[in-house]
Amino acid sequence: MIIENHLEEELHFILRDFQGRILREGKSKQKTRVPLDSYPSGAYLMELQSSAGRRVVKLTKN
Repeated sequence: MIIENHLEEELHFILRDFQGRILREGKSKQKTRVPLDSYPSGAYLMELQSSAGRRVVKLTKN
């Protein structure tokens, strides 16, 4: 998965499973690749946060 940050500030991201466990966490100033290869197929939540707000996106890995 690739996260593209079009803001002029740092973007904080958190990848969680549906039990709420944090699988990966990081910050991005531009474009960041978040590898999902090591995770099994299923549904995940990607939380994106900046001063502009917070957004949670559901991801499905086949």
